[in-house]
Amino acid sequence: MRNFVLIFALPILIFNMLFIYVGFVANIGFVGSFVGGLMAIGTDPIIVMIGILLGIMLTVFKQSNFSLIYLILGAVLSTVVIHFILGTTKFIIDLIRFDALLIISSVTILITSFFSPQIKSIKPKVKINTDPSKQRGVRLLVLIFSAAIFGFILFSGQTKFSNQNKITKTVVGKYITEPIIKEFYIDENGYLRGNYRHSMWIAHTVIFILLMAIVFMFRFHITHKLTSFTRLAEMKPVKTKSSVPESIKNFFKNI
Repeated sequence: MRNFVLIFALPILIFNMLFIYVGFVANIGFVGSFVGGLMAIGTDPIIVMIGILLGIMLTVFKQSNFSLIYLILGAVLSTVVIHFILGTTKFIIDLIRFDALLIISSVTILITSFFSPQIKSIKPKVKINTDPSKQRGVRLLVLIFSAAIFGFILFSGQTKFSNQNKITKTVVGKYITEPIIKEFYIDENGYLRGNYRHSMWIAHTVIFILLMAIVFMFRFHITHKLTSFTRLAEMKPVKTKSSVPESIKNFFKNI
């Protein structure tokens, strides 16, 4: 894990620190504006939440050779989703969001690496079939049912983005995301400032994508478990020959 951190997380943080240092030393106005935007966008609760989730996911799936690609794609996809939901018109804002997500993810990876125990890799006793040509239909059904379940709890009753009020009526929105996100939009006088439903839309969309990504990564394990249960159900009981008829025959013979 420490090598993984050195390869990925530290270079991102060092590059940003060098960028800021050189900008301030050379008195470059663009760098000052960029840092100001980074501080404003990087403290947004939705950006912080997405960055932490990306960092945790990358830490969990650190054994994958494509972890770096997964993180970059996750940051790009999150930036694109926020871009269309908020209607961002300037590319520099999207660039700052992308950089903020990478920085927060890198900090999360660093923190989790120092507190996570060093566990030796243990080979699983059960061999899981990862042949793409086998059980393809079951894996497809797993993805479809997962998308249906996640979509129901995250977007149930929400048919279009123009009617944002219904996002607060969903299962997750009513009991989880609305109470949390709404707190960040209440000022010191107790009044709401801004439209917190935009952030709820972003949070639900990102949560849906992350949940589907987790299901996709574990699709072979889930399929293995489901097919294992099916095999147990299909096992026919072994018929044992009863000794009662034989005892009756011996009884009459003895008579």
